[in-house]
Parts: sequence; C-alpha cells; structure tokens
Amino acid sequence: MDQSQAYQTIDFDENNCCTMIKTYQAMSPPLSEPQSLQLPVFQCPSDPMTGRELLSDPLGPSPISYDCGRLIPGSYMGVSGDTDNACAGVTDGKGIFYSQSSTRFRDIMDGTSNTVAYGERGLPADLVWGWSNCGGHECKQYISLEFGLIHAESANAINISSFWNWHEGGAHFLMADGSVHFLSLSTSQTILESLSTRHGEELPGDF
Repeated sequence: MDQSQAYQTIDFDENNCCTMIKTYQAMSPPLSEPQSLQLPVFQCPSDPMTGRELLSDPLGPSPISYDCGRLIPGSYMGVSGDTDNACAGVTDGKGIFYSQSSTRFRDIMDGTSNTVAYGERGLPADLVWGWSNCGGHECKQYISLEFGLIHAESANAINISSFWNWHEGGAHFLMADGSVHFLSLSTSQTILESLSTRHGEELPGDF
C-alpha cells in the first residue's frame, strides 16, 4: 500500500486503538496515523459518504462509547467468514479478518484465489460503521457473508451486516491473492459463503 510512514505509527502492543489514535492526534503537531488519513484505497469514488470525517468523542455526533477522536470511515470491510454474530464481534472467524485475527497465507487452505479478504460495503449516513483500521468489532471493521449482497437502495444503518455499495448490480471483492472480482447480486449464497471461508474445503466453482 506504500504507506510505510503511517504503518510505523501503529503500536501493536496497544490493546485499545482509540487510545492510540487520540494520543497521536493530541500531539503538536498531530501525528498522522492510518485511521485519520484520507487513504484512497479505502474509499469508493461512487460512495457519496467517501472522504467525510467523523468526530468520535463526547462532543461529536457519536456516543461516548465511540470515543476515538477524528476518523475517516472507509467503504470496504474485512470478511470474517460465513457466520454473522449480530455485530457483537467474533474471535474465531472462519474467514481472514476478525477480532484478534492473526491469519497468515499458510492458513488459507482453500487457496488464496478462492478466498475473499475484503468487500465493499457502503457507508451509512451516520458514518459510525466503517472503521477499517480501528473498531475491533463486527460491523465496524469486518462482517460475514452470511447475509450476502443487497441492493444499495435498500441499504441503511439497519443493513450494516450486509455487503452493498453504490454500483449497479453487485460489489467488488478483494481476493487473498490480490485480485479483485466484481460479484453480481445474482451470485448464489452458496458460492458467497464458500468464498468467505479460508479452510472450509468448498469448491466455489465459476464466480
């Protein structure tokens, strides 16, 4: 991603990313870290909410429980597997990204070309649900493919557990091998769920 300077700001021993972010933002001058940077790779140009800043503190629009300073939400979410957990967060996802995940390429037994890593999910108007680099819980940082893809016109804050975007007909997904595929709304749920797991031994077929 060619963002080595931002990467070097991450304290991997800090359990609370909000604490890290607010500490950096309070410095003079503020130290830029990934979640408060405008990173185009996390922003869909078709998403009208792209590039907007969320003030997440007691004085901002979000509840105090989201006290993480200034955030730049993104339009892409990690894929945790094929099972939803009602936004409560999972630590044993069958996919690649989930709370405390340490998945490596060697763990992707289904093959990197048959396993999705990231997918498009449009930002809801409140901006609270798209913190790709910080959040730590399901629906903020990653979601499953249990509920498949939905139409953008039906998406709102209630649909934070589904993948969707502002394109017509489907959504883009990043595979573990680095390739990008546009999956249509007509893609079968069986194929979507098989692509979402890293070691399910499924054969997704042509997608």
